Amino acid sequence: MGFTEYVEQFKWALQDEITAVRSSGGQKTFVSDGRHIADREGLNIYSFTADSELRFPDGTRVDIEELIQPFSAKTCRRLIRA
Repeated sequence: MGFTEYVEQFKWALQDEITAVRSSGGQKTFVSDGRHIADREGLNIYSFTADSELRFPDGTRVDIEELIQPFSAKTCRRLIRA
Protein backbone atom coordinates (compact mmCIF):
# COMPACT_ATOMS: atom_id res chain seq x y z
CA MET A 1 0.00 0.00 0.00
CA GLY A 2 1.34 3.41 -0.95
CA PHE A 3 1.37 6.51 1.21
CA THR A 4 -1.61 8.07 -0.59
CA GLU A 5 -3.77 4.99 -0.01
CA TYR A 6 -2.66 4.89 3.63
CA VAL A 7 -3.69 8.51 4.13
CA GLU A 8 -7.09 7.86 2.53
CA GLN A 9 -7.72 4.85 4.77
CA PHE A 10 -6.65 6.90 7.80
CA LYS A 11 -9.11 9.68 6.86
CA TRP A 12 -11.96 7.15 6.58
CA ALA A 13 -11.05 5.52 9.89
CA LEU A 14 -10.84 8.90 11.63
CA GLN A 15 -14.22 9.94 10.23
CA ASP A 16 -15.71 6.65 11.47
CA GLU A 17 -14.34 7.38 14.97
CA ILE A 18 -15.74 10.92 14.94
CA THR A 19 -19.15 9.64 13.84
CA ALA A 20 -19.16 6.97 16.57
CA VAL A 21 -18.29 9.47 19.32
CA ARG A 22 -20.89 11.96 18.13
CA SER A 23 -23.62 9.31 18.00
CA SER A 24 -22.79 7.83 21.42
CA GLY A 25 -22.30 11.16 23.17
CA GLY A 26 -18.62 10.69 23.98
CA GLN A 27 -17.51 10.05 27.52
CA LYS A 28 -18.69 11.51 30.80
CA THR A 29 -16.29 13.37 33.01
CA PHE A 30 -17.25 14.51 36.46
CA VAL A 31 -16.45 18.09 37.43
CA SER A 32 -17.11 19.98 40.63
CA ASP A 33 -16.54 23.31 42.35
CA GLY A 34 -17.97 25.35 39.50
CA ARG A 35 -17.18 29.05 39.89
CA HIS A 36 -18.56 31.92 37.86
CA ILE A 37 -15.51 33.88 36.71
CA ALA A 38 -16.84 36.59 34.40
CA ASP A 39 -19.45 37.82 31.96
CA ARG A 40 -17.84 38.74 28.65
CA GLU A 41 -19.53 39.66 25.39
CA GLY A 42 -22.81 38.09 26.52
CA LEU A 43 -21.12 34.85 27.66
CA ASN A 44 -20.94 33.46 31.18
CA ILE A 45 -17.48 32.07 31.91
CA TYR A 46 -17.06 29.34 34.54
CA SER A 47 -14.16 27.35 35.96
CA PHE A 48 -14.49 23.76 37.19
CA THR A 49 -12.30 21.24 39.02
CA ALA A 50 -11.83 17.78 37.48
CA ASP A 51 -10.10 14.64 38.75
CA SER A 52 -7.81 14.60 35.71
CA GLU A 53 -6.57 17.12 33.17
CA LEU A 54 -9.14 17.75 30.44
CA ARG A 55 -7.96 18.66 26.96
CA PHE A 56 -10.59 19.87 24.54
CA PRO A 57 -10.10 22.20 21.58
CA ASP A 58 -11.63 25.67 22.03
CA GLY A 59 -15.26 25.66 20.98
CA THR A 60 -15.86 21.98 21.77
CA ARG A 61 -19.53 21.44 22.58
CA VAL A 62 -20.11 20.00 26.05
CA ASP A 63 -23.26 19.12 27.95
CA ILE A 64 -23.19 19.93 31.63
CA GLU A 65 -25.61 17.90 33.69
CA GLU A 66 -26.76 19.43 36.91
CA LEU A 67 -29.15 17.93 39.43
CA ILE A 68 -31.92 20.26 38.29
CA GLN A 69 -31.51 20.60 34.53
CA PRO A 70 -28.85 19.90 31.89
CA PHE A 71 -27.49 22.65 29.63
CA SER A 72 -25.07 22.94 26.73
CA ALA A 73 -21.85 24.94 26.63
CA LYS A 74 -18.61 25.32 24.70
CA THR A 75 -15.06 25.05 25.97
CA CYS A 76 -12.56 27.89 26.11
CA ARG A 77 -8.97 27.60 27.37
CA ARG A 78 -8.15 31.31 27.34
CA LEU A 79 -7.56 32.91 30.68
CA ILE A 80 -10.00 35.71 31.33
CA ARG A 81 -8.77 38.48 33.56
CA ALA A 82 -11.29 40.84 35.12
